Amino acid sequence: MLEYLRMCSLTSIITAQDVHKDFPDLRYAPGFKVITGLILVPLSAEGKDFIIFFRKAQTKEVKCAGNPYEKITKESTEGFLEPRKSLRVWCERVVGKCREWTDEEIGTATVLRLV
Repeated sequence: MLEYLRMCSLTSIITAQDVHKDFPDLRYAPGFKVITGLILVPLSAEGKDFIIFFRKAQTKEVKCAGNPYEKITKESTEGFLEPRKSLRVWCERVVGKCREWTDEEIGTATVLRLV
């Protein structure tokens, strides 16, 4: 991963919650089992020197009023959605992502880059 990021020559602060999704061309056969998110702080103008902070995945439960993937269309009107009959709480478990990087953490990274 370090060599891949060095070859990218990134010159601005980069954050990622899911390295598989955010860097689709990153190939590593064994895969990343612990590393899920990162914040990269470039230290040089060329992007060859940097500091990276990694995060591990966290399971998150998202609750909605009804299943958002269950869409009902009315036959007489193309693309018109009918209201769901049930607004029971529907839960989805999101895995493989780290917690979001806060504005404060990104601000701290910006200060670190300047120092």
